Amino acid sequence: MTDWQPINTAPQDGSRILLYWPTLFNQPHVACGTWQTQRYHVHPRPFWQSDYRWGIERLRDCPPTYWMPLPEPPQEGE
Repeated sequence: MTDWQPINTAPQDGSRILLYWPTLFNQPHVACGTWQTQRYHVHPRPFWQSDYRWGIERLRDCPPTYWMPLPEPPQEGE
């Protein structure tokens, strides 16, 4: 596992990663998520989407500040 890294270094290729929001709903949150480009929208406004679907406007207003790659999944028999 690596250390938390600043969000401006996160991959924006659709990879699922761990995201850290320091003040979402007035408390810290960690969740898996991806960068959403909204490339099919007439007026795209990209944002970090959480797997929890907290609402696009809330996620835009309070973007994550750090990220970390997901760990490798366990192997069969572990």
